[in-house]
Amino acid sequence: MGHSLLNKELNGYLLKKLLGKGAFGEVYIGEKANTNFVLKFIKIIQGDKSNNYKNNILSIITEISALKKITEYNTQCDSAINNSALCLVETFINFDTENIIGSSNFKSDQSFCIVTNFLSNSIELDTILNNRNSYRLDLEDILYIMSSLISQLFQLHNNNIVHSDIKPQNIIVQTSNISNSY
Repeated sequence: MGHSLLNKELNGYLLKKLLGKGAFGEVYIGEKANTNFVLKFIKIIQGDKSNNYKNNILSIITEISALKKITEYNTQCDSAINNSALCLVETFINFDTENIIGSSNFKSDQSFCIVTNFLSNSIELDTILNNRNSYRLDLEDILYIMSSLISQLFQLHNNNIVHSDIKPQNIIVQTSNISNSY
């Protein structure tokens, strides 16, 4: 599992790098028209119309709805090439997931793909915290990160969106906004 999509083209996106994978899918950097995007493939659970299937579809719809609200809020999303705010670009269904996701124990025929813009010069907060020899955060940097995080959470909650997985790996920091990276 994992690298089965590398260097494949799907819906016009050439998948260049695996960013991460989890129980429900994989996230890649893809390129289209010389522009980088982030593609999140979410496995669609097939079979009986059980609660697992319904919860899976509901979570996909909820995530897309949240991204649409964030995109509407971020006035910088006028362009799909924006590099400073998260913006929903498009969604599509990918068929033949057995071959795409590459998991022999996953027997589905489709996955859902959510495409967002790629935030250039960005890094996970977790990477910064775990590489203190490469990154040094001063008080101003910490205040900036926390202020941005609180502001974004405030906007999510104002739109009745609850982020249920807040952790350093899910917080993206633009390196141009921190004072000292060496």
